Amino acid sequence: MKYTAHVTDWNDVPVLLDLPYAARIVGMSAEYIKRLSNAGKFPAVKVGNSWRVNRDDLMVYVGAKKAEQEEA
Repeated sequence: MKYTAHVTDWNDVPVLLDLPYAARIVGMSAEYIKRLSNAGKFPAVKVGNSWRVNRDDLMVYVGAKKAEQEEA
């Protein structure tokens, strides 16, 4: 899986991501995203011993965070 610092097209993002890839997209650490996921505040699911993030769920999360920032 190719990791990039900036996503310019959501179609270039895999349908299912691991936490390090999702972390790079949202600009947070993978450990912080893991804590948010455990608390139900980030759209990730545990599959065996690994966490996975659905691209569409991540798009919604990023959009909601962007809207929150614009309101502030």
